[in-house]
Amino acid sequence: MDRQQVLHQFMQLYALQPERLSKQVRIEQALRQAITQQWPSGLRLPSHRMLAEAVNVARQTLALAIGTLLEEQLLKTAHGQGTWTSRPVTPSSPLPGNAELSSRAQRVLGGPGASKIQSGAFVPGIPDIAQFPMRKWRQLYASVTVPQNALLLSYSTGGYGPLKRAIRDFLARWRNLDCDIEQIIITDGTHNGIELCAMALADVGDTVAMESPCYWGARNVFTAAGLNIEAVPWLPEQGTTFRLLLSR
Repeated sequence: MDRQQVLHQFMQLYALQPERLSKQVRIEQALRQAITQQWPSGLRLPSHRMLAEAVNVARQTLALAIGTLLEEQLLKTAHGQGTWTSRPVTPSSPLPGNAELSSRAQRVLGGPGASKIQSGAFVPGIPDIAQFPMRKWRQLYASVTVPQNALLLSYSTGGYGPLKRAIRDFLARWRNLDCDIEQIIITDGTHNGIELCAMALADVGDTVAMESPCYWGARNVFTAAGLNIEAVPWLPEQGTTFRLLLSR
């Protein structure tokens, strides 16, 4: 496949991408489709300048898109050798059968979970990821991942110190809460925070009162921690009826 054919196919696939997407995302999707469906592995791509000119975008925009596909290992590059395609290796032998799950894991899997569809319109909890400011995010990431901030790549107690201090100052100024940074723990999300509380504040067999209906993620975390869940109904006129639990 010669260079002109590669450019022509790239231009066609780029034109098929929805115009509501950013140019960078359109490039990423066009290249991803070409690499996985049309181009052979090891195909050397035209220069970044030629690819950018083919679809009338800035070379920086193209470079950011190329960077994404390098991270996905759909492209490879080397100094003086250009950029070439690299399809993921498909295992030649079938994987062994599933390992037997623990009873705890089976209880979690038996409960409610996230939808298997995690993209597209009207998926609960999922924003329009096509509108994510990827270019700005990369710029911010590059600005902080410098040798002077090497501590970001290491482990620390309860989270990154400067971030904890910023949170402490915010709470003092806007929430009128006086706390030390040792009282602040940075987690990687809601699930991690709930799990930490479940492990630190309850023992296996303890009972947790949860509003019904409730957040299914928290319910699964408590189930995995071996806690019993007591559903507390929510009534439109009365709200959460915790008094029912206290009367038992």
